[in-house]
Amino acid sequence: MIEPVRSRCLGVRVPAPTLEAVASVLLTVAKKESLALPPVLAQRVAAASGRNLRRALLMLEATKVSSYPFTEDQALQMPDWELYIASLAKEVA
Repeated sequence: MIEPVRSRCLGVRVPAPTLEAVASVLLTVAKKESLALPPVLAQRVAAASGRNLRRALLMLEATKVSSYPFTEDQALQMPDWELYIASLAKEVA
C-alpha cells in the first residue's frame, strides 16, 4: 500500500474464532446442506483446521466427498492443495 493511504488507515486485529465457534458454523452449514454431521466430528475438524474457518469448511467438504455418511471416528481429509504441497515437501526433503 502506498504511504499516503497507509497513514490514513487503521489496522484492526481480528482474533481467530474459538473451536466452539468453528464447530458451530460447521454444524450450521451441514444442516443447511442437509448433511448429518456428528458434533464430535465437527469438533475434530475445528481442531484440525487450527481455528481457520475457511480451512475447516474445505476439510469438511473434502471429508464428505471421500466418505459420506459421516461417522464420529472417520479419518479427516485434507484439501487437495494441502496434500499436493505435503507431497512436494516430502520429495524435496
